[in-house]
Amino acid sequence: MRFETILIGLMVLLLTGCESGYKKIDGKWAFVTNNAAGYQVHEMDVDEDTFRVLKSGDYAVDKNHVYHGISVLEGFDPGSYVQFEGTEYAKDKNNAYFGNSIIVDADSETFEVLGYPYACDSKHIFIGCLRMNVEEPSNFRVIEDKSTVRSVCYLRSKAEVVRMFGEEFQDVNVLYDEQKRDERYAVLVPNRGQATDGKWTYLGPRRSAKIK
Repeated sequence: MRFETILIGLMVLLLTGCESGYKKIDGKWAFVTNNAAGYQVHEMDVDEDTFRVLKSGDYAVDKNHVYHGISVLEGFDPGSYVQFEGTEYAKDKNNAYFGNSIIVDADSETFEVLGYPYACDSKHIFIGCLRMNVEEPSNFRVIEDKSTVRSVCYLRSKAEVVRMFGEEFQDVNVLYDEQKRDERYAVLVPNRGQATDGKWTYLGPRRSAKIK
């Protein structure tokens, strides 16, 4: 009995010591979860020869798909998909992304991260999936770089964006309903961040104060 108790205890320690993530199980890639529901191995149908885990740890690619956990991210291009380290931003040859959502107005070719939570392309400034109304984009600079864990708003209509952030976003382009409630078109917006363009200061996505 004492031996059985010790053995069970060791098994619990081994299981609870296993982190969630991609692992090879019996020579094949799987996604392992270890949480309140217990230790689970989720088999995956991937191309074993080309499958690789990205630096973030919870995303991966093979020659056919981009994966987040066990989910296939439809429409993401695995051959050109790259992540911006330390952020939720990524891009491929077709789109820029925040998390698993498409940044609708962004030009993928010129898209880059300025300093979390802000990003830009050749014309616009973004916070998450939301294009900001910046008067002087070329002079935009981040005052406060929040690079730790953040909270994010999930918005699915123009009305929700305006209600959350104000009338300055009346021209926001939200395609969630038009795309038949495809979650790739949900508008994800980080709650924090501070920046200026020399004429305004910005808190999150909003214009905060005009600089005199």
